[in-house]
Amino acid sequence: MPAIQLKDRDLAGRLFFGIGLIDLIILMTMMYCTERIYWFSGISFEQARQAGSQQEKNYALRILKRFMYLLGIFLIYAFIGHIWHFHILFDMVIIIFAMIITCFSIFKIQL
Repeated sequence: MPAIQLKDRDLAGRLFFGIGLIDLIILMTMMYCTERIYWFSGISFEQARQAGSQQEKNYALRILKRFMYLLGIFLIYAFIGHIWHFHILFDMVIIIFAMIITCFSIFKIQL
């Protein structure tokens, strides 16, 4: 028997997407704290090694902020979607599209 039983599948889906975004933020925070920015696309290990510690942290922080903004926007959307009973497929399209836009937007960030 599962630990939590949700009878509303739309709420369960919103929780699933929210937890996924929180996991991404945890990953980005780990990269910020450990200064492992070469895990991001477009940065090689050599470029990361040549950059100073403060430059690496600033780069990782800019990326972390974008995902935090995405989480904030999603939480507002999820609250409104739950009140207005949006369908889970609509939520899926919105969150996937927003994640794709956020991921492509980090390519413009320079070290």
